[in-house]
Amino acid sequence: GFILLLDRIQDPGNMGTLLRTALWYGVEHIGLVKGSVDVFNPKVVQSSMGALAHLTCVEKTAEEWVNWSAINSRR
Repeated sequence: GFILLLDRIQDPGNMGTLLRTALWYGVEHIGLVKGSVDVFNPKVVQSSMGALAHLTCVEKTAEEWVNWSAINSRR
């Protein structure tokens, strides 16, 4: 499935909206760069309107995401 990488989203309402929209577009996995708002913040959970329960979220540093992408990219 698709992975959406989000870089240091700070606003809980925006994070929830991004999660909800991502699910609608068929994204299954959310990559978060460390420093993003906690996806279990009550405002994120509320604004995601249940989408969070259907997504896998993983948090790593930006460097770790670059390394992961280099190893797992499809050419």
